Amino acid sequence: MKSCIPRTILLLLSMLTWLSSRQAYAQTPNGNKRIDSLNKALLTARGDTTRVKILIALSKMTSCSDSTQKMIYAREALKIATDINWDRGIVNADNEIGGTYSFCLKNYPKAIENYQIALKRATQYEDKILQATCLSEIANAYVNSGQNIIALDYYKRSLEIENRSEYQISTLGNMGVIYEDLGDYTHALENYQNSLKVFDRCLASDKNCDKNDSLTLGMLKIKIGEIFMVMSQYDKALESFEDALGMNKSLQNESIEEIALGNLGGVNVIKNDYGKALLYYKKGLGYAKKIKDKVVEAEMLDRIANIYVETDSLFEALELAKNSLEILESVIKKDELSTQSMQLSSDYITLGKIYKHLKDYPKSVSYLQDAIKICKKIGSLNDEKDAWKELSDTYEKMGQAQKSLEAYKNYINARDSVYNLDKAKGITRMLMQSEFDRKQAADSIKQSAEKKVFGYEMQKQRLFTYGGFAGLVLVLLLSFFIFRSYKQEKNTNVIISRHSEQISMEKEKSDSLLLNILPLEVANELKEKGNVHAKSYDNVTVMFTDFVNFTSAGERMSAQQLVDELDACFVAFDGIIEKYNIEKIKTVGDAYLAVSGLPHPNPTHAIEIVKAAIEINNFVTNRRKEKGDNTFEVRIGIHSGSVIAGIVGVKKFAYDIWGDTVNTAARMEQKSEAGKINITQTTYELLQDRFICNYRGEIEAKNKGKLKMYFVDGELI
Repeated sequence: MKSCIPRTILLLLSMLTWLSSRQAYAQTPNGNKRIDSLNKALLTARGDTTRVKILIALSKMTSCSDSTQKMIYAREALKIATDINWDRGIVNADNEIGGTYSFCLKNYPKAIENYQIALKRATQYEDKILQATCLSEIANAYVNSGQNIIALDYYKRSLEIENRSEYQISTLGNMGVIYEDLGDYTHALENYQNSLKVFDRCLASDKNCDKNDSLTLGMLKIKIGEIFMVMSQYDKALESFEDALGMNKSLQNESIEEIALGNLGGVNVIKNDYGKALLYYKKGLGYAKKIKDKVVEAEMLDRIANIYVETDSLFEALELAKNSLEILESVIKKDELSTQSMQLSSDYITLGKIYKHLKDYPKSVSYLQDAIKICKKIGSLNDEKDAWKELSDTYEKMGQAQKSLEAYKNYINARDSVYNLDKAKGITRMLMQSEFDRKQAADSIKQSAEKKVFGYEMQKQRLFTYGGFAGLVLVLLLSFFIFRSYKQEKNTNVIISRHSEQISMEKEKSDSLLLNILPLEVANELKEKGNVHAKSYDNVTVMFTDFVNFTSAGERMSAQQLVDELDACFVAFDGIIEKYNIEKIKTVGDAYLAVSGLPHPNPTHAIEIVKAAIEINNFVTNRRKEKGDNTFEVRIGIHSGSVIAGIVGVKKFAYDIWGDTVNTAARMEQKSEAGKINITQTTYELLQDRFICNYRGEIEAKNKGKLKMYFVDGELI
């Protein structure tokens, strides 16, 4: 039976609180009134510190949809705070700028840069709470950019500074989430349990912790139970989930109720206690109906159907699985890639399994193939593995040995991919432990040095005591020379400090320049190791653009006009692809190459790049209406597949991509037309009916033979 993997809710409490505080006002009529009120107050504000506070509040309340205005408010606050040298205002303004870069613009390097500036100021200002806030914001930005290990270090540093219970509870929870994501379940459990201990101490001391008003306690119990579940400590898992369910009688939180019931059912399935599992799943089903949560209702029906399959109640299972699918199809959008899509693939696997047992093999094959398509799009390797296994069994029962073998090979590949992911997490755990041991050794050396210093101090004290007046004279003489040496050293330190600041500034400039050339994780690898290994990416989409009749345009325009116009267009292209988290690779003359889906995998890579292509095409079309022959027309080609990415060159190095996918995308651009976006069949299948596409037929492409091609004419509303 397919294992029941519980849906999880991230416990990134500090981030969620931060986000909600920034967006709540801007999304409500009362929020708009509040913004209007603050704008009026700004006009009559007395004192610069008051103006800074109002501007930061305005920035926080402005939604990310108007990130330009958010940034204007924050930068104006920073300017005023800097003019009056108000430390707290400078730190808060820099943090707000960093937050806009991080949560609105997804520009994590810039966010971290501003947070680091704020941290430096807060450290000089000696405000522990502000320092911890800055460290936490930096950690959150690293989490969002996928650099969890670096994030852990900043969370740990913040814990050393900030000892308030509510802060420690959320930060330890965040660290637990990261360790869990890395597959380090021992440390994940340790952090969740430490968070729980702080919470219990807070409750016992009558501080600002309210058991009845907080979701934290219930969520911690859920997370601890899930870790015990992964570690096969099922009795402890059941105990934690039961505790969470009991606590929720007063909380009445929907998420805790649903997850606890689902997990209690899941643990009992693993223990083959189907009676108890059914009891919890049916309770979960009833609760989902009560609160009208259609997705959870479908999930519970699917889980119950799987139990009926195990107990050979196939027709009851079929009815429930169909009901689950019907509910999902009524709420899910065809182009949606989310937990709903994951549940849809689960339903398809269940139906494929049921029809296999009922010997309706064509239906079984159809549902399992649909499940595999969804799994590939959303990157659900576990479900894909299960679907391939069921498909292999079905083909075998149909007597189609070759297809059964091919499906089984795919099952092995998916299973090995899951194993390799687990292995990679294991290596990460070892590296983290090694880093921890290294720091422990460094701390030990530091403590030893401190002991020696203390010993020297004691020797000086005894010398002073027993030496009497002669010793005092000697000490005074020594003090004179030490003081003179100290003055010289101080002057030297000033010079060194100035040079260090200059070096730091130059380093920041070089880092910024490097990030303009390379993706963040590639730049970090290059700085740390001195080289970058080429990597393979299986699911990406490549886009080529080229300006039509560029040579003839050069004959109509001066060289400077040509370069200026080309630069204006490429700057606009850069802004568009950054909006969709697409990686620009390079420009060659008037050609522009970009790729979606690397260095971070993106299940909607094809959708994002086609959206960007439409915006690029619209930009060029509108610009031509304004400037006529003083600008260009563009043709665009797109193809999806796998590529190799890495750095080429030694001195003037560049990040580049290679492979047949790149060549095919170039052919698509060559076979496109002015003002058109030309895509392959492969990309078309990934667009999920999101766009208006017109089939062009099979067209001959250089060195590729005939390829099916489509023009994208727009996005469906």
